[in-house]
Amino acid sequence: MFGLRRNHSAKPSESLETVLGPATVVEGTIRTQGAVRIDGKVEGDISAKEVVVGEQGHIQGNIEATSVIVAGKIMGNIASHETLELLSSAKVYGDIQAPLLNIAEGATFQGKCLMGNDGAPLNGEPVP
Repeated sequence: MFGLRRNHSAKPSESLETVLGPATVVEGTIRTQGAVRIDGKVEGDISAKEVVVGEQGHIQGNIEATSVIVAGKIMGNIASHETLELLSSAKVYGDIQAPLLNIAEGATFQGKCLMGNDGAPLNGEPVP
C-alpha cells in the first residue's frame, strides 16, 4: 500500500482515515480511533489504531497503536499492542514494545526492546 508493501506480515488498514503529506508539519498530539499515515513531519505524540510512517515521514514523539509500520524516522518510543514492523529504510531512536516485532535488514534501531504480551514497562515506565 502506498509503495511500502511487498510481502510483509503486517498489513495496514485498507482505509486510512488520515494522511499527512510530505509538505505537512504538525506540532502537537494526534489522536484517532482509526488509521493514520505520516509522510510529513510530526512533533508530538501519536495515538491511533494503526500508524504507518512513510519513507519521508519524520516523527519526534511517542507512538501508541495497535499496529505500527515504519519506513521513515522516529525519535521517540513506540508501543504497539499487536505488531510492529520496521522496514529496511526505517530509523528508530527510542525504546520499542510489541508482542510481535519484524525488523527488516537495513533498518536502524537504537534503544531497548520489550517483547511479549505481559504489558511490563521498560525501565519501570510505560512505553510511551
